Amino acid sequence: MEAVLTFTSLTAVIIAKVIKNKKRLAQLTAFQMIGVGATYVVSVFIGFILIYYGGNWIASKVPYKILSTLVFILIVIAALSVCVSLMNKTIYKITNGLLPREEHE
Repeated sequence: MEAVLTFTSLTAVIIAKVIKNKKRLAQLTAFQMIGVGATYVVSVFIGFILIYYGGNWIASKVPYKILSTLVFILIVIAALSVCVSLMNKTIYKITNGLLPREEHE
């Protein structure tokens, strides 16, 4: 049941982002869309590897449970920050500055 909820949530977020940015997405070439999609997939995969394997390995070396949890949370925050930053820079280059750019309406 949790997997279904997670998948549904992920799908809803993707659909909302596509609808929100449909004018910008219409300006992209097919190659740029493939590049943006691939960048998202690679970023998620790298984040998963860093968090699951790196985070668990480093956190397992800490002898105290509360400190281990804190170290793991810090690793998650650091991994997500790095992945999002690199993903945004890559997408910016692929789309010639069209994405990612949030407009405040």
